[in-house]
Amino acid sequence: SNLVSHQRTHSGEKPFSCQVCSRKFAYPSDLTRHQKIHTGEKPYACDECDRRFTRLSDLITHQRIHTGEKPYRCLECGRRFRQRGVLVKHQRCHSKENPKGSEALQSSESQVKSQFKSHEIKLEKELEGQEEEPNLILFPSP
Repeated sequence: SNLVSHQRTHSGEKPFSCQVCSRKFAYPSDLTRHQKIHTGEKPYACDECDRRFTRLSDLITHQRIHTGEKPYRCLECGRRFRQRGVLVKHQRCHSKENPKGSEALQSSESQVKSQFKSHEIKLEKELEGQEEEPNLILFPSP
């Protein structure tokens, strides 16, 4: 029932277990979504660049790269973002606890991450044509 399902939110009960890795979930839909990690199933494809995704929500977020849509707006400064999480992180720059200049640092970090992602996508496309296993290129995490 809906009440029993809702009560799991408060109790922390997770009766649904993954047969592959034993990870537990409160809801069967969460288990189903998780199992796609093991099967490699990615049913949602981007028409623009052929990337595939496990979840429809991830595809929708990704498509904003192509459309330029930025639906999340900072009420403090008006800046817009593609992802809600990035907006939330940005909003910290307006808090009193944040040191001056952190906005510039955050912008710089964002640019580096964006450039790295572009490079990563380009590299993936180049490697798609190779038949043998490519050499791994490791980058330090930002």
